[in-house]
Amino acid sequence: MISVFVDRLKEFKKQWTFAEICVADSALYTADNLAAMSGLKWITRVPLSIKEAQKKILEIKASEWILNV
Repeated sequence: MISVFVDRLKEFKKQWTFAEICVADSALYTADNLAAMSGLKWITRVPLSIKEAQKKILEIKASEWILNV
């Protein structure tokens, strides 16, 4: 089932005449949404419930993390 979000985003995209990028939280990151958003530009965080994301986080060296205060 395609989410309502993707349907709304496609309708929204028809109204714009410039290249845009959709920014969304990790709820966007589902197999159905990714398939439906083919051809659209988007940025989202991959949820840590996905094993590959967990693996990538663990591969980052402690010295590579940046703390912004």
